[in-house]
Amino acid sequence: MLMGASLSLLVMFAAYLVYDTSLATFWRARAKADIQQSARTALERMRQELRMAGYDPSGTGQAGVQNPTSSSVEFVTDADDNNTSELVKYDRDATAKTIRRTVKSWTGAAWSTTASVTTLAANVDALTFQYFPSSAVPGMKRIQIIIQVSEQVPTQPTQQYQVSTDVFLRNL
Repeated sequence: MLMGASLSLLVMFAAYLVYDTSLATFWRARAKADIQQSARTALERMRQELRMAGYDPSGTGQAGVQNPTSSSVEFVTDADDNNTSELVKYDRDATAKTIRRTVKSWTGAAWSTTASVTTLAANVDALTFQYFPSSAVPGMKRIQIIIQVSEQVPTQPTQQYQVSTDVFLRNL
């Protein structure tokens, strides 16, 4: 009888270990899928809008890409398809660890003083822009975007992921 109880306890412990391992694997995979999706969605949005950098239906006379840095990009485009130029900026809020999209509309003489700010992705460790041909960006035709994200999973190591793309500028 003692042998049967010991054997049952051993079987139940083995079943618990299998369950616990499977649960940890599930949460790790789910966390990685969440951060991957967030980064891919942000990257796709930036890619689509940057392809149209320099499209200036209002005739602002502004440069297509303005103030390019390794951590942000600002450009003129028709972001909302209303035949009015907007100034769009992508950057990373280091405090909140997010990617921000800031949009200002053309008023007819200047960019509006109020801006619409939205968050594209959370848990962003790094957002990097590289400009080509380069040497302070003369003749820029391509921008490479790299996003690094991470997420904490209970009882697991931090899940990290990186996505990147090259954007070829159509209107410059």
